[in-house]
Amino acid sequence: FFLKAEAGIRDAQESRGLGDVYKRQGHSFAGSILSGLADRLKDKIKLLIYFDSIILLNGEAHFDTLPKEIVKKRIQLSEKFDNAISIPEPNAESFGIFDIKQSLFLKDKLTPMPLSSFQSKLSLKNKIGNGLPLCYIRCKNPLYEPLELSRKRVEDFGWPVYDLNAGHDGMISHPHDTINLFYKILAEQLK
Repeated sequence: FFLKAEAGIRDAQESRGLGDVYKRQGHSFAGSILSGLADRLKDKIKLLIYFDSIILLNGEAHFDTLPKEIVKKRIQLSEKFDNAISIPEPNAESFGIFDIKQSLFLKDKLTPMPLSSFQSKLSLKNKIGNGLPLCYIRCKNPLYEPLELSRKRVEDFGWPVYDLNAGHDGMISHPHDTINLFYKILAEQLK
């Protein structure tokens, strides 16, 4: 899964003539993909921004970082939904979206997630971030419970943390605050 995602990003970058990539951000599940890109394309990246993201270590799968009861529930959902092929999309409220218009917007964008993507292990040759400048955006209102271990890891690693007073999908519920925070991060991290 991770290698396919990285290859897709690399192909899109080359086909659009984007050349070097300077800043990359990964939201939620894409944090592990961001780590994989940094591991393999360090010379193309200047800054990594983990946006309320999962932080996997080498050899870990997403399910390895979740409480066993959440894993069990997601597998059961997948079995009921489509014979364990994918996990149905969650509701917008689980991502901190409570406004009805924003909820309807998000509902149109969410899709089921392949169960195998939660079980695929991340393979890294280097430390997370591969020595690149990085930071973490923590969406605080409300905190997204499945990322508890990732937030603890970020704290233990001593990464710079920027707080966004929004739920997990803060870029939808608080777009202006999100953009302003990105400007602040770029100004501080790319001095």
